Amino acid sequence: MRAAISNGVKRCVVLSTDKAVYPINAMGISKAMMEKVMVAKSRLCDPGKTVLCATRYGNVMASRGSVIPLFLDQLKSGKPLTITDPNMTRFRTRAARGYFCSKSSGFNGRRSSQGHEGNVEVR
Repeated sequence: MRAAISNGVKRCVVLSTDKAVYPINAMGISKAMMEKVMVAKSRLCDPGKTVLCATRYGNVMASRGSVIPLFLDQLKSGKPLTITDPNMTRFRTRAARGYFCSKSSGFNGRRSSQGHEGNVEVR
C-alpha cells in the first residue's frame, strides 16, 4: 500500500477472506490486520491520487482450503456433512467468478459500488 501511494497508483485493491471476520488462525488474523491497515491508510491518502479498497471473498469452490472437497468426500462415503452451525449461511463462488469480481468490482477506474475509499466489498 505504501508503494502504491508513493508511486501514484490510482487504485490498490487488497484481497481478503471471510476468515478475517472472526479470525481464529494466522491467516484470518493477518487478513483482518491487513483490512484494518488498508482502512487506516485510506484515511491518510489523497483519494484523488490513490484509492485503497478491499474485496473479501467467501468460499471459492475447489480452491486450496475450500470445504467443497471435504463435503464431497463425506457425501461419497455416506457420512454426515460436518458443519459449523446449522443456522449459518455459507457463501460460495467459482474461482473464475472470484477473479472476475476482483477485476470488475468497481476497481477498473471506477469507484467501488459503495463509492468510497477504504471500503471492504463482500463477495
